[in-house]
Amino acid sequence: MDPPPGGRTGGIDTGTLRMPVGLYQIYYYAVTQDVRGEGAIQILSYSLHDIDRTTDGNLAILDFGLMTEVTDNQKYGMIEAIAHLLNRDYTEIGQDFINLDFIPEGTDTTPIVPALTKVFDVALAGGGAKSINFQELAADLAEITFEFPFQIPPYFALVIRAISVLEGIALVGNPEFAIIDEAYPYIARRLMTDDSPRLKNALRYMVYGRGGSFDAEKLIDLLQALEKFTAV
Repeated sequence: MDPPPGGRTGGIDTGTLRMPVGLYQIYYYAVTQDVRGEGAIQILSYSLHDIDRTTDGNLAILDFGLMTEVTDNQKYGMIEAIAHLLNRDYTEIGQDFINLDFIPEGTDTTPIVPALTKVFDVALAGGGAKSINFQELAADLAEITFEFPFQIPPYFALVIRAISVLEGIALVGNPEFAIIDEAYPYIARRLMTDDSPRLKNALRYMVYGRGGSFDAEKLIDLLQALEKFTAV
């Protein structure tokens, strides 16, 4: 098979090709004959400066993809929101989404909370947090933007995209894979080792709940998750 004519195909500059033509033909065939269409458009939209051959003859594609920056406020907000959702405590969900930049500061969240409650009740149905489908969750959240002063912040859209891809890959090898389970040890570590006053309050909430009653099972879950993270 000949390389594509014209020197450029889908953003690839064949004039700067650093691979032998035979290897390039394999690469070009692989991405253009991808019957599922996954990845071909993205790969072909980048220059071959990101593609090279390793010393052992393998094809290497370096792709940083779309990148974003998540602030400390957003990081803490995610953990706080997860703590509330794990306990199905929707009383704080309005403030959680303000902290996460879904809702503008100063907005009255009273009419929005019932809609968010409905979305997360559906997302958590059947198996709790383990059953959350992030693609469906993002789609349901997007529906709210048509009725309320609610938006999907750019950083969250990229995070959801990354989670969806990684989760999809993992589910191929393990249909029982639950990304919340895999992330929980990290959350436990942050809750139990971070000096942030916000995360200390979140830890207290996880163990004592809104009513202030000590929950030994939740503390054991956190300790076991922390042990799992340390073991990894």
